[in-house]
Amino acid sequence: MEQSDSLSVHPDSLRALAMRVQQNVYGGAVTDDATIGIREIEDLLIEQYAFIRKSGDALEFRNNLAADPQRIVTRTVTLSRVDEPTMTPSQQLHRRRATIGTYANRGGTSYITGVLVGSTSFVPAGTVASLERTAKLTRRGAYVHVGPYLEIFHGPRTLAVSQVIVSGVPANPFTGGVEADINDPLRWLWPMPIGLDDRAVMVERAEIRLKGGAVATFQRKDQINNGTENALNKP
Repeated sequence: MEQSDSLSVHPDSLRALAMRVQQNVYGGAVTDDATIGIREIEDLLIEQYAFIRKSGDALEFRNNLAADPQRIVTRTVTLSRVDEPTMTPSQQLHRRRATIGTYANRGGTSYITGVLVGSTSFVPAGTVASLERTAKLTRRGAYVHVGPYLEIFHGPRTLAVSQVIVSGVPANPFTGGVEADINDPLRWLWPMPIGLDDRAVMVERAEIRLKGGAVATFQRKDQINNGTENALNKP
């Protein structure tokens, strides 16, 4: 999921979906000061997508399936020094930390698919206490996700590295993994990791909410779509 520096609306963004809903419900030109504002619709779309992803993630994890590729976010994070009074000289030299936010939980561990620098990948450790041991046994960098932090213990080939690339499934797909991103006014314009099927369901449910439930979800062949048909009275 890449962020766009352009102020134009990306066709895969949440803003584009909100504009589509607004136009379907009210028709005509789409403006931010319409009867129902764009931001209100965006919040409604997020609410709908939360339901979709909660059930989708649970099904995939329960059946030991890989996460939907649309849910995997890859981003570069900056490492900072860790200053704890009980650290050894080796830990002071090799241990680093980055804030990455909350990730989806699968089998008791965060759903992180990879941490790497170039072609050098880090290996997962079970706990912060086992970081150093894991790194020395494998002769590679090791990592563990604890709370909002990605804890790193550098290996021999990553000692001077100040940034790493993290791939995984953020708990909230609309934050890119960092909770503070929720306040970025441009986040609505970025392409969002949402599959086509989920987009269609989000739009339909948002329209149903905005029209008080009177939105046709099934079409009778002998009638025009007059907004009175739904899943309960389909032919």
